[in-house]
Amino acid sequence: MFHGQVPHVRTLQKGLARSGIAYFDETGRRMDFYALGVTYGTMLAVNNVPLADAMHLMRHRDPKLTMRINTGASQLALDDSLAKLPVIGTHVGQRAS
Repeated sequence: MFHGQVPHVRTLQKGLARSGIAYFDETGRRMDFYALGVTYGTMLAVNNVPLADAMHLMRHRDPKLTMRINTGASQLALDDSLAKLPVIGTHVGQRAS
């Protein structure tokens, strides 16, 4: 469909339509090349791929791009990370039960 080149957005939209994939979902999120990059970066982060490896795989030179822009923080297990912190007023290392 793309003949080895990155298509124009209109070409992508037509290809998605032929494949039965909506360009916009029910919440208004868009399926485009940026979204694919964010999904890829998020999958790398969720699966604990080291930052240096993720940067290489995503062809980034700046870790900020990999960590901030191309990672969907809403998909990360932030609750699990917060649960590792001690409760204020307890001894360091003691967790809430």
